[in-house]
Amino acid sequence: MGHLFRSVNSTFLALIPKRAVIAEIADVRPDKILTVDNLIKKGKILLKVCLLCKNDGETGLHLLIQYSFTTRLWYWLFEMVGVQMPLPQRIDDLVTSLKAPFLPKIGRVVWKITVVTILWEIRKEMNKRTFEGVVYSFDRILHICKWSIWSWLSVKREGWGISKVDVMANLQNLFFLGSVKSRRRSIWIAPFQGSLKLIFDRSSLGNPGLTGIGGLLRDCFGNVIFSYVGPIGSATANFIKLSALLCGLKIFSSKNTGISCTIEGDSLNVIKWCKKE
Repeated sequence: MGHLFRSVNSTFLALIPKRAVIAEIADVRPDKILTVDNLIKKGKILLKVCLLCKNDGETGLHLLIQYSFTTRLWYWLFEMVGVQMPLPQRIDDLVTSLKAPFLPKIGRVVWKITVVTILWEIRKEMNKRTFEGVVYSFDRILHICKWSIWSWLSVKREGWGISKVDVMANLQNLFFLGSVKSRRRSIWIAPFQGSLKLIFDRSSLGNPGLTGIGGLLRDCFGNVIFSYVGPIGSATANFIKLSALLCGLKIFSSKNTGISCTIEGDSLNVIKWCKKE
């Protein structure tokens, strides 16, 4: 038990910023987890009943592996990666045995963060049910897990180019991502006074791959006239960029503003097509 949480604690410290608040995760240690068996060892007189399922005795093995809620979380992870991996029978082997060397570089980082996130969310769920009487649905727990995965992934060097939408909507695809392109900071340049500017872009996992489009229209003062976003399925980069522009132009045309509009995007092909070059 002690080996497991020493591994978890060191993994957390490797994943979070140096100046982040360590206190909330530092108590993921055997002497801090208030399982019934640990409380009995400390001299407390309690029934050997799990506070979550009200059936089996509450031990570290039951809480982190054998409990039905926990088992669903682990198999959710295995299903996303497409592997059949037996759960360890000893609590000390939980972190060391759940490894995925077959995944690419980014995928291994996402895997490690997901494993630690599941362990952490199990602890949080136990506290919610025990001290607050709050019971979340399994789908709500998955949503919270994905949000936590993105929070930790966003501070890792390997995850700087991954957005929150990538994790919340396309987490499964991130396990098979070999690298992430760094995203340059963009500077918005205002259009001439009395005119508007339409900015369009896309986001995709692969070329071709699952994609989404978006854009917005602003006036010369930076005020947003309208914005749009949405999925477009699997397609090539040029097709998606062009679709993003056409979607914005259709909305602009329907507004009947009577004002000239400048378009801005980072696709040279689309800009040349618009200029008929």
